[in-house]
Parts: sequence; structure tokens; C-alpha cells
Amino acid sequence: VCSSDLLRSSVLFQPVVLDQFAWTLGFYTLARLSRTAEIRWWMVLGIATGFGLLAKFTIGVFGVAVVGALLITRGVTWLRDRGPWVALTLAAVIGSPSVMGQLTLGMPVLGYLAELRQAQLIRVSAGDFIMGQVMLGPTSLLAAGGVLFLLAARPARPFRLLGWTAALRSEEHTSELQSHVRIS
Repeated sequence: VCSSDLLRSSVLFQPVVLDQFAWTLGFYTLARLSRTAEIRWWMVLGIATGFGLLAKFTIGVFGVAVVGALLITRGVTWLRDRGPWVALTLAAVIGSPSVMGQLTLGMPVLGYLAELRQAQLIRVSAGDFIMGQVMLGPTSLLAAGGVLFLLAARPARPFRLLGWTAALRSEEHTSELQSHVRIS
């Protein structure tokens, strides 16, 4: 949370700060769940995701990645317990004002995404996007190395859920961006 990558966005007073906090708390909670599947950590995950929904809908990418990671790891057995369902219920209840507001107003977020695609994302080629990631330098390398460690290293075996969530989140984000970017 105190990373210089995250601190920069806080000067702009945008909801991205709350989004970043929700993601960070969500990943921390997954690390705790990897050690112990106590109901309290599922509750924290639900609360973090619910408040993330109040800030931005990008937390939905995190939620989909968590579900995907649960399905491809030993976490799939947790779906038989009440923990994940408590988390889902808390996230839905806490985030419901934002979702209901979007539904009531005719989903203006979709109009915003279309406008963003036409005004900005169309100007970014796939090569520019990849180069932008490379230009982040050590941050990108550190993130990729961390995900690879979580997925492959024997000492990180208990944290595979966290690694797969991060990997799936990256894949979803990249695929979503590439679907909006023209390939040149």
C-alpha cells in the first residue's frame, strides 16, 4: 500500500486509491486464507471486495480471478464450505448500492468504457502497450518474478491460490485491454 506505484495515484484524489486498497487487502486476505481457511478471512475478503465495488467495478476482475484460481487449485474444496459464499454475500450486499445505481441509471459505466475505447485506447497499439509495460522496468520484472515464484517454487506451494489469482488477473486485464486496442 505504501509502494511508490500506489502513492502517485493518491495525489490525484481519484477513486483508484480505494480500488488499489481493496485489491491489496484482497490479495493479503488470499495469503492469509492460504495458511488458514478461517471464516474471518473469508469475511474480510467479502468486505474488501464489497467496498471495492463501491469505488470501481475493476474489482470484478479480481473477483473473477479469485473464482478461477479457486477452481484450478486445492481451493476448489473450499467451495463446499460456507466461507466463499459468506464472502460473496458480503461483497454483494456492501457493493449493491453501486450496482443498483448503475442498473437504475441504465449502466452509464458501459457508455464510459465505450467513450474511453474510442477516445484513448484506439490510439494505443499492442506494441505501444507492451513497450509501456517494459518501460515500467523493475516493477514489471518484480511482479512477473513474484507470480512465477508463487506458481512454481516448492516453498510457495501453500500460496498457489494467490499466484493463480495474480496470473489470471494479469491475463484478464491484458486480454480486456487488447480487445480494445487495434493491433498494428
